[in-house]
Amino acid sequence: MELAMSQVRCRTALNGHGTELFTTEQAAHFVESMHAVAAADGEISEEEVAEIRVVAEELGFPQSA
Repeated sequence: MELAMSQVRCRTALNGHGTELFTTEQAAHFVESMHAVAAADGEISEEEVAEIRVVAEELGFPQSA
């Protein structure tokens, strides 16, 4: 996770868009995709939901994404 975050921070700094690497729509789609992966076994655990929140927060996604 730390390596991934380092890469995201690097790309964000280099893309010329300030701190936003993803549009709001892209962020929402990414979070929805993480929920779909978590639900692949038929249920989403509280641990999975918590991890999705952590990943979204680390990527700087809005809370509603």
